[in-house]
Amino acid sequence: MHLRGNSLKLQPPSPRGRPPVERGRISVERYDALIDNKWTAPTDERSSLSTFAVDVDTASYANIRRMIRDGQAIPKDSVRIEEMVNYFDYQYAQPTDQHPFAVHVDSCVSPWDSNNRIVRIGIQGKEIVREERPATNLVFLLDVSGSMNSANKLPLLKESMKYLLEELNGDDTVSIVVYAGASGLALPATKMDDAGRQRVLQKMNSLSAGGSTAGGQGIKLAYKQPDQKMEDESTYLTVPFVASENAEASDDLTFATAVGFFGMALRDSPYQASGGANMALHLVKAGKGADGKGQCAEFIKLVKKYIEKE
Repeated sequence: MHLRGNSLKLQPPSPRGRPPVERGRISVERYDALIDNKWTAPTDERSSLSTFAVDVDTASYANIRRMIRDGQAIPKDSVRIEEMVNYFDYQYAQPTDQHPFAVHVDSCVSPWDSNNRIVRIGIQGKEIVREERPATNLVFLLDVSGSMNSANKLPLLKESMKYLLEELNGDDTVSIVVYAGASGLALPATKMDDAGRQRVLQKMNSLSAGGSTAGGQGIKLAYKQPDQKMEDESTYLTVPFVASENAEASDDLTFATAVGFFGMALRDSPYQASGGANMALHLVKAGKGADGKGQCAEFIKLVKKYIEKE
């Protein structure tokens, strides 16, 4: 499930992973096995309640994009459809009431099976002006084991940190916890004034990859930095939803459907319809819309490249 795109089937990880198969090279990457959930009727009393975490994971799409561009085979278990859909921006309206997020629901007839419908549940958080948001305490738990010793891992993380620091205010604090053969506090909570930013950059530049992975110890230490109390509060929201039989899919919904369908094709899902990547390409062209950030255009190029390699 996701926050800013379609509500798709969850794919729980299996405790046993399968090694990926690549063309022309040996891969050291491994992915937990994913099993496609069976379709479940929402009217079934046992499945009438659905829950999902309020977070946005997008890494799977970036990983798949890298592999397609490099001409690699796509391990089926590397494809997480919800993370692919989450990667893209959608035209959700901002919340207008006291709640910190707005829920948007729409539906259309399935493009590949008129007997079924596609329902999208999207959540848009309230955008807060940087200068107006409360102070933030950020704790970065960084894996600096030997597995991070490649250009697209720890070095890329160092470059990304520079962009993040530009978004922080002077009242924000950053802590860095690292783990490899052992875990340790690399940087205690540091205010993000000019001197603090330099300290973070210096510490990041001093990190190097090596050793084994001791993630458990690192996680325990990270949760202690900084030590602060959080108040829990739950809010129940009711969102009315009326599905019109003749409603046409919006560009947003069509595009999100195309992304999900492409993910099903990459996974060779038993629930995908005929057409595969070509069907996804047809759908994404139909749902391109304004595409101010060029995300749809990039996705179209990616699907075309995948089709050419097949």
